[in-house]
Amino acid sequence: MLQKLSKKDFDKYIDYVYSLAMDITKSSYPTFCDGIKTKKEFIAFSKNSFNNKNEEILLFIKDKKVLGWIHYYFIPKDKYLTIFSFQVDSDFETAMTEFLSFCVKKFPSYELWMGFSDKNVNAVNFLSKNGFTLIESSYNDVFDFSKYVCEIDPTDVTELKKDEFQQFSKLLGDSRDEAYWNAEKIFDEFDRWNIFVYRKNGEITGAIYYIDEKLMLEIFGVNFLNGEFDENIFRSLMVKCLNEGKKSGSGFIDFFSEEQEHPVLLELGFKSVGEYRCYKRKLCD
Repeated sequence: MLQKLSKKDFDKYIDYVYSLAMDITKSSYPTFCDGIKTKKEFIAFSKNSFNNKNEEILLFIKDKKVLGWIHYYFIPKDKYLTIFSFQVDSDFETAMTEFLSFCVKKFPSYELWMGFSDKNVNAVNFLSKNGFTLIESSYNDVFDFSKYVCEIDPTDVTELKKDEFQQFSKLLGDSRDEAYWNAEKIFDEFDRWNIFVYRKNGEITGAIYYIDEKLMLEIFGVNFLNGEFDENIFRSLMVKCLNEGKKSGSGFIDFFSEEQEHPVLLELGFKSVGEYRCYKRKLCD
């Protein structure tokens, strides 16, 4: 069964759940198996659920024994529901079935988004067979800024101005249509974003866009004119991103990269955590 975690019981289970979070075969994304995020951060991240009305943690209990927890988050205006942690020691199928039943009743017509490593075979197999759509399959690459020394800024890369957004939107095409952060939402919160573009003869031929929360810099995508990957453009955009992240005091980068991008990132000093799978499902009775 699922039972809401009370604040007074938080310390009772946090060490156990953190041990599950450190096992990529039993945990979800965002992952803490990347060698960068710390236990202290996991505790703070989880404890924050008690301060946010749109977050909650549910204990998964079987035969009177706690086998893990599910930490979820939702945005009512967007009918968006996702997990911050789904850490279960055993019997994932039962935990997921109960969570789905809970969500259908509490969040009808919402879309549920879930991310797992390909190594969490129980999660991947269950979601694939139970009405979830695989919307992203990528490499999870991370970068630690602590030893990075800025390179020379590429001269062809500049920051996007808001009045140029339509050009950027055309570059995105339909690549973000299935994502929560589509072109419309990015434009609505333009000041929150860092968008740098590669220009050739005055034309925008590539772009990188990310959110820098100081502790973590999260890259949401790199796009190219006509969708054609260009290694030189990609490398220039990444160097600019690394330089800007270092200047702003970012701690690390989390990036879900594609097959052509992955080897370039490793050359630039990224470390591969593994392969990521993102699924979504519309909740209905």
